[in-house]
Amino acid sequence: MLVSADFFSNMSALCIAHRYTLEDFKQISADSNSVLPEDVLETLRLIESQIIIPSEDEQHATVLQQQPLNRRPPQQTAHFTRPSRRGQPPHRRGGGGGGGGGGNGAAIDFHATKRAEVAGVDKQFNDIRSMINKLSSKTVEAQKPLVIDAIANFLFGIDDDDVRLQFARRITDILVSNPFLVHVYLDIYTDLCLPEFPYSADISNLVDTVFTTEYMTSLRQLQAVVESGDDYDAFCEYNKRNDARKAKATFFAEATKRGVFPSRHLGAMTEELLELVTKAMDQDGRVHEIEEITENIALLVAGFTNPAIRQGMRDLSQKKVKEHPSWSSRALFKYMDLTKVYAAGSK
Repeated sequence: MLVSADFFSNMSALCIAHRYTLEDFKQISADSNSVLPEDVLETLRLIESQIIIPSEDEQHATVLQQQPLNRRPPQQTAHFTRPSRRGQPPHRRGGGGGGGGGGNGAAIDFHATKRAEVAGVDKQFNDIRSMINKLSSKTVEAQKPLVIDAIANFLFGIDDDDVRLQFARRITDILVSNPFLVHVYLDIYTDLCLPEFPYSADISNLVDTVFTTEYMTSLRQLQAVVESGDDYDAFCEYNKRNDARKAKATFFAEATKRGVFPSRHLGAMTEELLELVTKAMDQDGRVHEIEEITENIALLVAGFTNPAIRQGMRDLSQKKVKEHPSWSSRALFKYMDLTKVYAAGSK
């Protein structure tokens, strides 16, 4: 055998260390006057092609990884294997082409959402609604003539009387449905009720007759929906209707102050609601309805009160909660506050 035992010992140590190449082994063989057989050379070539010589930093990291840590090592089950990323395109969030969206490699076609085109009277109405929505207390005086002209031209261009009335209602709905901008929208409504406006009769009749009738009917037929896990959507819808009613009540009161809503209408509405409360308080299960009607009364009387209304609120402020099944402290305190406010105002 031409290879010495010392050479094999050195070669074994070097193989374990993974630090020298085939040329290094040949040099060691020459220094030790040993000849490497061809099969040994072939083996070393194979080893050299498979061994990756780590750097000093990598060795240090390896030593750290080999030290025990006080944490549970990651586990892989039979059904989970980390996929190889070699040769694969970079992953893109959102399932974009080249294997996104489900991981099956199939490209997904995305189509931009196309906005539906609105033409004709609907587009003109949307333009008017946009003009109204942009109004504020600072811009209403400057923009009011433009808005009035746009509404007049729009309604004039509709030949069908029924269709014209429908759009007149939709425009008026916008004006009465925002209590936060009620004074701004009343500036527009006031001009729409002027005799110079060609459709003033239609606009004023919508508020004085149609809206008031619908408003009172909804309160006469009011059935409260209490929050529960059974039908939360119904509860939310009930609150939306309450907010819409209160918005109209605010508009009625402020329009009365402006002189564009008949005070007799406001007085009649308030008196009827007071009677509804007086009757309902002796019926079982009407607490929430009474409280909601009371909230509307408080908004209406801000625009107009008469002796009968003040007396009705005073009578309710003296009712005892324990004596009436549907009378609540919340409703009682509300009438007590209203009585004080309007008693002080009448002096």
